[in-house]
Amino acid sequence: MTKLDDILDAHSKRDSAETSNDIATTTVNFPGENKSVVYSKDCWVVGTFANLREIGDKFSLSRPRDGFVCRIISFDGESAILDPMEGDVLTIPVSTKIWYEPWSMDRGSYLFEHKDYQGMLKLSTEGDLLSVLEG
Repeated sequence: MTKLDDILDAHSKRDSAETSNDIATTTVNFPGENKSVVYSKDCWVVGTFANLREIGDKFSLSRPRDGFVCRIISFDGESAILDPMEGDVLTIPVSTKIWYEPWSMDRGSYLFEHKDYQGMLKLSTEGDLLSVLEG
């Protein structure tokens, strides 16, 4: 567990938080049968980006297996700035909800929505390494 996991505390909020089952869905198509099945799972709100300020003004999230930095998050007023290391840097209102997506045989994921993208975006995986950064 990291400080991120401690702050968001996903497992203790399971039964008391806002829940949705249309956030993490998978559609399986059956060619030739003209049929598809949608599978979904319950996800729940574990906090907002404002809660992440408890970590510090700037921090990185890295993969546990090799330490590769996947995200750098910093704060500017009422916005969180997420640098995905590849692709567009996102400016996110600190009021944006963070959802927990459970996995039955692995660590869960922390997800959020952004006005410029369709669907959920991944903040991190439960247990990702966290490093507080200077400046």
